[in-house]
Amino acid sequence: MNSDDGEDAKILDTIDQLRQLQIGIRDLEKKYPLPQIVVCGDQSAGKSSTLQALSGIPFPVGQGSCTKYITVVTLKKNQEECVTATILP
Repeated sequence: MNSDDGEDAKILDTIDQLRQLQIGIRDLEKKYPLPQIVVCGDQSAGKSSTLQALSGIPFPVGQGSCTKYITVVTLKKNQEECVTATILP
């Protein structure tokens, strides 16, 4: 890990916190443009399968299954493997 990695991780954590609060994020995203994707489509079009393939996180897939909620996946580089999930009403 080089010295910039620690600084980058702090910046990304701050951006994530501000996104959650929806404060001042537009200016930060202009200065630190981060890749983002949006997956949308008709029912049973493969949206969950696409997210699963990109993230490695299992989603309910198959006939009769569906994900009926907005899903935000944030992937971060970390020395240990971990998953944190939060469902907001």
